[in-house]
Parts: sequence; C-alpha cells; structure tokens
Amino acid sequence: MRAFFAIISGNDVSLAKAEIDSLIGLTGAEARVSWFGQLVQIESTHDIAHFLLERAALTKEAGSIIGHGPISDTSMGWLSDDALTACVKPTETFSVRTKSLTAERHVEQRERLSASLGARIKNLTNARVSLDNPDVSVLAIIIPDRILVCISKESRLRLELRLRKPGRKPFFHPSMMNSELARVMCNLAGVKPKAVVLDPFCGGGGILCEAASIGARAVGLELNWRLINGALKNLAGSLERETSVVQADSRLLPLQIGQFDCITTDPPYGRASSTRGVKARKLVLTLLENAPEIVRDRGRLCICGSHEMGIKAMIQDLGFTIKYHVLVPVHSGLTRELTAVEF
Repeated sequence: MRAFFAIISGNDVSLAKAEIDSLIGLTGAEARVSWFGQLVQIESTHDIAHFLLERAALTKEAGSIIGHGPISDTSMGWLSDDALTACVKPTETFSVRTKSLTAERHVEQRERLSASLGARIKNLTNARVSLDNPDVSVLAIIIPDRILVCISKESRLRLELRLRKPGRKPFFHPSMMNSELARVMCNLAGVKPKAVVLDPFCGGGGILCEAASIGARAVGLELNWRLINGALKNLAGSLERETSVVQADSRLLPLQIGQFDCITTDPPYGRASSTRGVKARKLVLTLLENAPEIVRDRGRLCICGSHEMGIKAMIQDLGFTIKYHVLVPVHSGLTRELTAVEF
C-alpha cells in the first residue's frame, strides 16, 4: 500500500469529500481514507492521486506522501535520503513549499522546514531550484500531530473547468450549470469513459459537455428547440464521441429498458428555466419513477434541485438508496440539493 494525499477546495468541503469518496470507489481499489479538514490521506495500491487530479473538480492539489514524522523534529531525521533521491533526479529542477493546516501559521517552523529540506535535496541530488516551473514540487504539510513530506502536483483540471464556464461557451443561457458543479455531478453519478450517460433536462448541454470530456457517450433530451441548438454548438467538439441531443419530453422517455449506465441532470427550477407549464416537482417525480427501468443494474442517478423541491424526500418515499446527499448554498435565496442514488 502506498500513501497519497489531496487538498480540497474549502468552499464546499462536504461536496468535495463526497466527490473524492465516489472517485475512489470508481477505481475499485482497496483504500484506507482519513481526513483532517481539507486534507485527505489515502493508503492504496492504486495511484489515487493521479486519478483525482484527472477527474476531481474540487481537488486543488494531490500527490504521494514520501515520509512523515513528529512535528517537534523539524530536522526531519525521520525522512530517508532514499525517499528524496527517488523523487528528485540530478537533471530535474525542484521547489520546496510548506503549508500549515492547523490553527497556527507556524511561520518560523515553516521557514526552517523549507530551508532544511531544500538544502538537503540540493546536497543529495545537485538538482537546481526553480520556483516558477519546477519539475518536482516538494510540499511539507504541518498538521497537529505530525509533518507530512509530499510530492505534489496542482490540478490542471480546475483551470480547464474555469475556461469551460458557461459564459465562455459558444452558447450561453442563464439556466446553465457551471462546469465545476457539472463535473462533480458526473463524478457522483459514477460516469466512466465509454459509459452511456443520460441528461433528460439537458438545456444548453453543460452536463453533457463534462460527461463527454470524461469520455462518456452522452445523450441529452430537451423540449426547447433553441436550447437544443445551443447544446449542439457547445458540444461541437465532442460530437465525434457519439454525443447526441434529442428533442423529447422527459415524461415520455423514448428509451429502452436498461439503456443507460447513469443519469445526471439539473431539472428546471429557477426563474430562467421553462417547464412548459409543468411544475418542476412533477417532472422530477416522473423521472425518479422511471429511472430504475432506464438505468442498468448498479447504475446511478445524480440530480440537482432547489432545496425547496424536496427531492430527497421524494427519493426516500420511492424506497431508493441514497448514496450521497449534499446541500450547496448558492446565495441567500437559493440552496441547491445534490442527491445521488444507486439502483
């Protein structure tokens, strides 16, 4: 078993924890997980850190833990030379950063750690220091009972998601979900490459774009012809991945039994959304009632709605097993409710 770590965004800690739990489950690997605030430590035979950096919207950085020791020993006699020389080669550049995840900032201790660790790596490997774009980023993390020394990489996915935000897409509509949350929903739904994914309220295609970026075969249903055209524009670069949008009523799903691996959707519920005269709650209930026949065995549904819609209660009344349920405050007048169900 190898040791890994990840540091999550502090904006939606509960949601980030659910995302990581779901992604670890997708690997199928045995894993032991422990949390301290925004830090997760994972012991696994699978390179969990690499997978999280590829898939997790709310993971800021991740990597391997190469040593740990008592917080009182800043000389790091507990960290072996072999651990450092295995990670930093003489031909590479490196940087050393420190981070305190305790109530105290530990400024002086972090300065000693950074100087000691940097000098030691330099003496062992003769590698050059680069603060701007190092080949290897060494991170010392202080938590209450110990210091972790890690090899860290920052998430590139988070930058890509910002570049894919609704306002940057070829087509924009106020009801479109932001790319970060759409990716999280795909992860909670268990979307995998080549999986067949349905969004029965696809709108401008925000969720479809994220499913397609994972490598899934995404199918969207939408009544509004303007939104269908918009979704096709947003999916233009993904159409070669068997992504499609169909004009259809979600209450009369033109689908075969067990056709989809998962459903992930954001039904209309805001002022900018149109339900063609049908109340959003009724639309959601109809979808939930039909979902077990549409999704294959052990498939999932991840659905987002306003807290006032009571989606969790609807799911419980239907007797389904809730795998994840997270409340996401948007502003004083809106709290989103994300619920994932496994059939």
